[in-house]
Amino acid sequence: MKTTDADQYVLKSVFLRKNILCIVLLAAVSFLAACSSNDDPAPAGPGPTTPPPVVPSVCKVTTQTASGTGRESATITYTYTYTINYGYDERGNQTSMSATYKYSYSDGKTANSTSSTSRQFDDNDFLISSVMQYASTDRDGVATAQSSSSEYTYQNDRLSKETHSTTNNGKVKDYNFTYEYNTDGRVTKASTTYDNSYTKFEWNGDKLQKMTRVDMYGNSTSPFLEFNTQGWLTKSIETFGGGSTDEMRYEYNAEGDNIRTERHINAKPSSAWTNEFDTKENPFLLMYKKYKGHPTVPHTQPEYAPKHNLTKSTYYGASATGQWEVSSTTIYTNDYNARNFPIDVIVKTLDKNGVQTSSYRTSYQFMDCQ
Repeated sequence: MKTTDADQYVLKSVFLRKNILCIVLLAAVSFLAACSSNDDPAPAGPGPTTPPPVVPSVCKVTTQTASGTGRESATITYTYTYTINYGYDERGNQTSMSATYKYSYSDGKTANSTSSTSRQFDDNDFLISSVMQYASTDRDGVATAQSSSSEYTYQNDRLSKETHSTTNNGKVKDYNFTYEYNTDGRVTKASTTYDNSYTKFEWNGDKLQKMTRVDMYGNSTSPFLEFNTQGWLTKSIETFGGGSTDEMRYEYNAEGDNIRTERHINAKPSSAWTNEFDTKENPFLLMYKKYKGHPTVPHTQPEYAPKHNLTKSTYYGASATGQWEVSSTTIYTNDYNARNFPIDVIVKTLDKNGVQTSSYRTSYQFMDCQ
């Protein structure tokens, strides 16, 4: 599967553990986000307070299917299909997810992947364990296999520790994440043995004042963070060796959806994208809602959790004189059910000249959504 640079930005903005445990989820997110950029993404890491959550409907997504076309290179095109099925217990907890992806290329090659995830919840609806299996074969016949098992520990109804064991092509890695909280329930420290690093957070009430990362060697960095009156991140600046800077700027609509993102490298415009949304509820929150007792760990990028459905995205690069120039546009056409959830989404991507370069269609099936 091909992803654009901004798709990677979205994926890497999710905390490291989600990149490991939710491969198929991230692939689905890249289709939903349909973002692109001309630059490599900024390094991921803890940062802003996320917009206030929307309480989702009782509706549940049971199946998500998609098909589309794209271009692998100047001479090779491809078509693809994917299906994701979701299962729930009697209390509405999502207990299973299975996915199948298939790609066919114009040169006769194919690629495919499958995954499955099962989850266990206790009688109080806290996630206590999960198991994931993933296998793929790329267009060159290279096979990949990965599995993971995870256990979750809580104190005072808050997640205190995650224990993971991941097997990647036969190589096993065990690691954990631990969390500490203040009396208000906000995370003050997040640590991981994955790379022996930790991040500390300093709060003034519900406002994040400072974030400090410490790597395995004891080196610490504190990115500059700026928030609006709602507590949503509007600017982050990370400074690296030699004094180079990577600055991200964010704008939101009244609902908290990200409507504009700009990236400036060494204070010069680099890339940007804008988003337009409808007023209907996005099924993303139904498929991937936050688990009970799990913290919101701040990041230097807003967490990807769209409340509404995209209708248009426009991507920009910077000219030699620093002016924004359109590089591509993505148009979303949504068809809704009686509960105003999208049941079909047709997506078309156009280059800077308005020529269509790819398209796909995603459909959703729901239960308890009459």
